[in-house]
Amino acid sequence: MSEPKKTESFAGNVMKYSIATYLGFGISGAALIIKGVLPAESYAVPASFMAYTMSLMNVGMLGLDQSLLRFYHEPPAGSTGRSMFAACTRLSVLVMLLVGGIGSIFFAKPLAAAFGLGANGAGLVPFLFLNAALYMLVRYLNVLLRLENNVRAYTTETLCFCLPAQGRLEKLPCWNI
Repeated sequence: MSEPKKTESFAGNVMKYSIATYLGFGISGAALIIKGVLPAESYAVPASFMAYTMSLMNVGMLGLDQSLLRFYHEPPAGSTGRSMFAACTRLSVLVMLLVGGIGSIFFAKPLAAAFGLGANGAGLVPFLFLNAALYMLVRYLNVLLRLENNVRAYTTETLCFCLPAQGRLEKLPCWNI
C-alpha cells in the first residue's frame, strides 16, 4: 500500500517562496536608508546602467522564461522540462552574444551616448551586455529552481544574488566618466 501524498495548503506554498522576497525587501530597505546618506548624483550613472541592463536582459530572454514557466511540466512530445530549460537558456545566450558582440564592436559609441554613459562610456558597453547576460542566467536559474520546487536552493540563490547587488556597482571606479 502506498503512502498518502503530503498535501500543503496554497498559503503554505506561497509562504515558502515568499521568504526570499521578504528578506530581499528588508535588505533593499536597509540599503536605501544607508544610500540616503550619500549624495544622489553619485548613483545616477550606476542606476541608469542597471535600468538598461534589465531592459537588455528582458529583450535577450525573448519571453522564453515565461514559456518555460508555462510548459515545463507539460513539455511537447519527445522533450523534457530540463531539455526545454537548456534550449531556452542556449537560445537566449546566443542572442545576447550576437547582439552584445555586434553592439560592442560596431556601435559602442552610439550605444554609450544613447544609454547616457558619457563620452568615454564606450568601454562600458560590453559590460552592459555582459551584465545583462549574467542577470538573464540568474533569472533562468531562479525559474528552474521554482519549477523544480527546490525552495531551499531558490531562497539561497535569491539571497546570494540580492545581498551583493546592494551597492556593488556604485563602488566601481569607472563611474567617474
